Amino acid sequence: ELTAGELNSIRYKNTALKDDRLYCRVEYDRSEEQKNLYRSWQSITNPKIRGTGFAPLQKGFDGIRLACQDAIKMAVRDYWRTKIKNKPREISGRIMLSAPPVVAVDSGRYKVTLDFFMETDRILEYEKF
Repeated sequence: ELTAGELNSIRYKNTALKDDRLYCRVEYDRSEEQKNLYRSWQSITNPKIRGTGFAPLQKGFDGIRLACQDAIKMAVRDYWRTKIKNKPREISGRIMLSAPPVVAVDSGRYKVTLDFFMETDRILEYEKF
């Protein structure tokens, strides 16, 4: 998670409005600590997965966050669906982006596609009574 100072260092460049679409380039310089953490995730055999999520355009920037959460949920769900026979109650772990996110507007809603490494800590199965 980014600190307030790190969020303020995000830069938006080459903004353009064309055919009712806003285009821009987003730049963020990672700290040495963030770069080292990324390299450590690359060196481990964590699965690299992809997910796409959606959220209402009316939610503004919160909609982008919600679409990211949906993309993560869908990617984790799709990955484990091929590995576990019965749907688990909960899966917990950590993720790290492996590529820049792709944010678009599709049919009046945000569409976010994320590529990331996944580290799974725990899988809780449903208990039968």
